[in-house]
Amino acid sequence: MHTSQRHRVALIAALFAAGLAGTASAETFVTQSPSTVPYVSGGVGTGDQDAMRAQARDYNLRLTFAESGTGAYLANVYVDIRNDMRQHVLTTVTDGPYLMAQLPPGRYTLEATFNGVKQGRSFYVSRGQATNVSVYWPAG
Repeated sequence: MHTSQRHRVALIAALFAAGLAGTASAETFVTQSPSTVPYVSGGVGTGDQDAMRAQARDYNLRLTFAESGTGAYLANVYVDIRNDMRQHVLTTVTDGPYLMAQLPPGRYTLEATFNGVKQGRSFYVSRGQATNVSVYWPAG
C-alpha cells in the first residue's frame, strides 16, 4: 500500500472513530507522498483553500494553475517536475488549482499539461524560502 493510501485509510479510520465520517466534506484533502517528495494538492472550495493556506509554510514550492484573462482556477492538471539531472521528482495530476511540495534546494523543470496543452517553466528552490510558480492557459 502506498503512503498516500495509508494516509487515506488512517484518515477514514480516524473519522469513523470520531463519529465524523458522515459529516466529512468533499473539500477534505490528504497529504500525499508518491516517493520521497511530500506534497499536497487541492484548493477546490473555501474550506480546502483555507486548509491549503494553513499548510503552506510546510512546503517550499507552491504552484497555482488558472486560465489567463478570467483567472478561473484549474484542476486535473498533469504535473511533471524534474531535477537538473532530468530525473522525475514528482509526477501527479492535481486535485485542484494548487499543488505544494517540499523539494530539496536546486534547479527544476516543470511541465504542466491541461486539456492537451503543455506549459513549461524552470525554477529554482532555495534553502529557507518559498518558490511560487503560476501557470496560465488560454481560456476556452
